[in-house]
Amino acid sequence: MLIAQPREYYHAVDRRSSSLLIKCLSIMAHMTEGLLQLFQKNVLNPIFAIGYANIHEMMAGAELYGFRMKIFRDALQQHDLTERMRLLRNDDWIPGDGDYIGGLHYRYAQEKLQHLYLDTLDGNDLLRGKALFLCHTISTQPPVGFPDDLAARPIHLGLIAPSPGKKLSIEQEHLLELEQFLSLFARVCRWESRNQGSLEQFLSRASRIVGDEKTLERALGYLLHMGKDILGFYLMLWEAVLITDYDDCNRCKIIEPARQQQL
Repeated sequence: MLIAQPREYYHAVDRRSSSLLIKCLSIMAHMTEGLLQLFQKNVLNPIFAIGYANIHEMMAGAELYGFRMKIFRDALQQHDLTERMRLLRNDDWIPGDGDYIGGLHYRYAQEKLQHLYLDTLDGNDLLRGKALFLCHTISTQPPVGFPDDLAARPIHLGLIAPSPGKKLSIEQEHLLELEQFLSLFARVCRWESRNQGSLEQFLSRASRIVGDEKTLERALGYLLHMGKDILGFYLMLWEAVLITDYDDCNRCKIIEPARQQQL
């Protein structure tokens, strides 16, 4: 599967593509030299660095380590995008250098997921039901094939909130489950490039949930059609986290379990 290849594979991907997912894969190829240089070149959005435990050391030239999803989520919520939100109303605009894994990239991908979900409501009841059942069920089962601390990390940002005094609508609940699945799938795919067999294990579990491989193929195709842009966002995020906190010598830098309550 293309999205489960080692990041070096994506050097052959054309960064000038009009597909945001392809652009994300291309940027991932350049993470081999570390994240610091991508911040210095204004490729990654600086708000992503706020999620790391040693952001102050990064400002002095150190590579990042100790990513905390909750801190990153809080930073995105507090980030004022008022002046740039107009770009989301421009049909010709897509995130580019300086936006990757930042607030506008996330909002763009989230809106695309919502629009495509709404666009596919007519005539897809059975397929949509199978896909949503898969998303819900697999999220309630303990992750397999990951190191314990990686498995314990929050899976997604989920920045969808109900109106004051109200519960999430059915549509919002579905969008949260779709995003959660796509982030989990992204994490599995990026871990597969390091631990072969993880993806097969995940797909086998998913196949049992929906009934058979053919049904899974259709359900997964439906999910990836709707969520390719949010998938690209999370592919970049998890690749970055695996590089900083799990690969090779960086493994020893993972923040201690006592602090993982902040994750």
